[in-house]
Amino acid sequence: MNGLINRYMTLTLEELNEKMKQNDKILSKIWEEDDGSSWDNYCKKCQPYWDDNKLLHAAASMNATPDKIEMHPMDDFHKKCRVPIKTFIYWCKYDAVTSYDGFGEYANKNEVSNLPVSCWGIKNGFVRKDFTHVCWYNK
Repeated sequence: MNGLINRYMTLTLEELNEKMKQNDKILSKIWEEDDGSSWDNYCKKCQPYWDDNKLLHAAASMNATPDKIEMHPMDDFHKKCRVPIKTFIYWCKYDAVTSYDGFGEYANKNEVSNLPVSCWGIKNGFVRKDFTHVCWYNK
């Protein structure tokens, strides 16, 4: 996986987002075509795309330059999902939340970004230092 993350770190945010969209389309197709007979078979089909998205999310969050970061004021929903980044790192480190629980975006006290944050990325040292919070959206 480390070789692939290094390759992804060379891609632009647009390229990474496009690759994530392609993976999500494939995952949706797998979901739609699954007959429900075997959870193990379903997971085997999805796992390569889940693994790839972990790397893509980490690379996208780390590669975004200030001109590509969009910040939006938080509404009440975002404020309910906001946690200090140090707390989120702790949660990820001890598996209190996982990437399978939901998804998140980097944030500051009053604004949320368009940058994805993942537990896998956090656990593997891919942490942006220019944000103070995370908005974590549990499923």
